[in-house]
Amino acid sequence: MYSQIIGQGGVAPIPAARSTGKDAASVSGFLGLGVLANSAHADLAVAWLRYLTSPQVQAQQAGQLPIWTSLQNSADVRKANPQIDVFLANLANARPRPKLVHYVEASAVLQRHLHDLFLGSVTPTAAMSAAQSELLALQKRFGS
Repeated sequence: MYSQIIGQGGVAPIPAARSTGKDAASVSGFLGLGVLANSAHADLAVAWLRYLTSPQVQAQQAGQLPIWTSLQNSADVRKANPQIDVFLANLANARPRPKLVHYVEASAVLQRHLHDLFLGSVTPTAAMSAAQSELLALQKRFGS
């Protein structure tokens, strides 16, 4: 079964709170590529990463967000991904993911309470109050 609203939706920047004065807000969850210091063939691993991140390889993935500005502005990438400016706006306004020892647990707390909020089973005040209590307990448990 296919969606009944194909072609009727779109993407938009993630809205930011008015108090920020920004057009968008996001969190960067990007993971970098790297080579371990004790790699047996570090030179080959670095060469492989350079290849993977090269404009030539990234140009083959036109529907993805390339790291190269020249590709982001290319006609081929813009044709394959007409909403690229929305993704770039979100990226430009992204903040790093919080550095928490208990990030996975904290994320699960927020996901659960936001889910309940979106379902309408709790009020915003109740959802955020419960999340805050659980997050403070996690902070006390992990010491960070």
